[in-house]
Amino acid sequence: QSKQRPAMAGKQPKDAFPLLKSAEILQCLNELGIASSEDDLLHPTGLKVQHIYASFNELLLHRKREDMAQPDFEGLQELEFPELHEQSVPMIGFLSACQKLMAIAGVGDFTMSDLIKPEARRV
Repeated sequence: QSKQRPAMAGKQPKDAFPLLKSAEILQCLNELGIASSEDDLLHPTGLKVQHIYASFNELLLHRKREDMAQPDFEGLQELEFPELHEQSVPMIGFLSACQKLMAIAGVGDFTMSDLIKPEARRV
C-alpha cells in the first residue's frame, strides 16, 4: 500500500489531495447517505466502489447508473455481434461518467482499474 506510481515516485505534486483517514472518509460518505465500512476502504472490491461512484454520480451530477449504462443502440448495431457487448458497453458508459466526475474533482488518471480492481490507496 505504500507503493507510489512511477510518475510520482519521490515527489508529491503541488496540487495533491490531502490523505484523509478512514474515519474522515466514512463520515463524509455517511453524511451523503452512502453506506460504507472501514473494511470497504481498506479492502475495496469492484462492486463496492462501483456503488460508491454510482452514488456520487447520482448525488452530484443527478445521473443514475441505469442512465449512464444506456448503450448507443445505433453504434451497438454497427458491431458484428452486438450481443457480445451487452455487459461491456454499459460498463464503458459508467466509466466515462465516472471519469467526467473525477476530472471535475481534479483526478485526471481515473481508469477502469479503479472500478474493477480498486486499490485502497486510490479509494
